Amino acid sequence: MPAHETFPCACAFAKAVDDSNPEHFPRVGIADNVLYRGHWIIRHSQSGREAIIARSNEPPLHAEVAACCLNYFQRIPSHA
Repeated sequence: MPAHETFPCACAFAKAVDDSNPEHFPRVGIADNVLYRGHWIIRHSQSGREAIIARSNEPPLHAEVAACCLNYFQRIPSHA
């Protein structure tokens, strides 16, 4: 099984798969090492490609979306 790619934020991964729909990037797991520096694994639901979201200066299990992502992802209307 190939190693997961690592990206600093969800929008960097989204740009790599050319998709700005935030609903296409669910969490699917946690990557961690022996010291439990956990990071989220997200999947692009359209292609099946997975990535670890890791920023070196953030705590374990930080949010996948960085401030820069808020302008990248398109706004999805409420399903209410």
